[in-house]
Amino acid sequence: MRTRTRFTAVLLLSPALAACVNPVADDAVEIGVDRATLEQEAHGAGVPVLVPERLPSGYQMLDVSSSRSAGGHVGVREFTISRIDGEQPSVIFTCVQDKGAQLCDGDEEGKRSLRRTVDSAEVVIRWDASDSAVDTAFWREVPFTTELDNVDWLT
Repeated sequence: MRTRTRFTAVLLLSPALAACVNPVADDAVEIGVDRATLEQEAHGAGVPVLVPERLPSGYQMLDVSSSRSAGGHVGVREFTISRIDGEQPSVIFTCVQDKGAQLCDGDEEGKRSLRRTVDSAEVVIRWDASDSAVDTAFWREVPFTTELDNVDWLT
């Protein structure tokens, strides 16, 4: 009898847990960075909000953060981009800093990161060293922009 009671309890709880883990689309929480978030981040002096005009298929920008000095100057902007299509997990970090600054984490060029110069800023793009799915050619060539009208993945 005890085994049956425990088994029944698990069956009764399972649908409730499943609803929490896999919500119906209407109740789903939106994830990702939208246009309003980037416009809000763009206020203030410092390095620009530089984002890729396109993202690889199956990826979404999940987070953006800015590091400000006591005077409000933004020295670093960091963006987290992740695969969301159910394939092998893959996270790309982009970090924008003033050209020549040493504020963004990076690795030896081509090993786990690459650096791009865009106007007066430098974009450091990095990924997990074990992630062989990263399309480095995409990240070497995709245009970065401050013009949000040119960004095709924004909502």
